[in-house]
Amino acid sequence: MISIKGIKKSFDKPVLDDLNLDIEDGTIFGLVGINGAGKSTLLKIMAGIMKPEEGAVYYDSTKLVIELEHIKLNGFELYNLLKDKYNVQMELAEQYVILAILAIGTKKEHLVNLIKALKDISKDYYDDSIDYPKYRYDNPFPAMVMRPRVAYQAPLKRISLDEANGSISKEMIMVYPPGIPLIIPGEVFNQNIIDKIGYYIKTGATVLSDYDDLTVATVEYNSYLEKRGQSNDRFED
Repeated sequence: MISIKGIKKSFDKPVLDDLNLDIEDGTIFGLVGINGAGKSTLLKIMAGIMKPEEGAVYYDSTKLVIELEHIKLNGFELYNLLKDKYNVQMELAEQYVILAILAIGTKKEHLVNLIKALKDISKDYYDDSIDYPKYRYDNPFPAMVMRPRVAYQAPLKRISLDEANGSISKEMIMVYPPGIPLIIPGEVFNQNIIDKIGYYIKTGATVLSDYDDLTVATVEYNSYLEKRGQSNDRFED
């Protein structure tokens, strides 16, 4: 179910004023109205493209997404601070958001503790001058030039992360949570991936990889060619 609670949005004049709406699962819902009635504005708010002045759109009552704004912390730092200082375990963190999962064992006292912790952190770390950049997903997958099995079994060359641009990964590197790989065996390191891994390490995120000293496992390609008969067709295996 999609639940819209208390949405308010104004431009030169109010367009959406305390809008409340529930859309049940499996239903087909249409918006009808004259130009300027707020149809497009509501859809943009529901899609996350536009922020309301008040209110929120709820898609899943078990998931609580907390967006950071005007605070001297990123999502990973907030995640760790909640866990270490306030004994609040969040589900995962990203650069500008953290996620909590409300389960059958969640009690009112747990939410009260979370709200108190967030108020304390906001008071200690609030900075009105901080404005996060507009976030847009634009992360194309690294090019795959070798099958994961072949890359995993190929000769190893361990190099610095900073020097990995253009090398074939022999390992899987991921941020946990959520545990989605940034690169897998057989894919080629590019500068975007290197910068992203470096950023996550710098911000204190849990980065799972073969090594924890800013080195990565790559394919020793010349040795691999010698081993398999000098063919340079990486997808031939």
